[in-house]
Amino acid sequence: MFLTREEIEHLTGRKRPSHQIRVLRQQGVPFRLRPAGSSLWPVVLRSAVEGNLAAPSQPEPELRLPNGSKA
Repeated sequence: MFLTREEIEHLTGRKRPSHQIRVLRQQGVPFRLRPAGSSLWPVVLRSAVEGNLAAPSQPEPELRLPNGSKA
């Protein structure tokens, strides 16, 4: 699934495709370009941003064996 044009506009804060592309590059969001009329529009996979919007993951605790060594 892909983000809608409105979702990309909300994500980037920009309306023009060329400005959206610039912001997506700055944010490191992977995208492809799709021709629409006389301009190219960015196309973003929903999964590419869903993982980035999640809360930062906590490091997993280390498992220690009874003798004090790490597993």
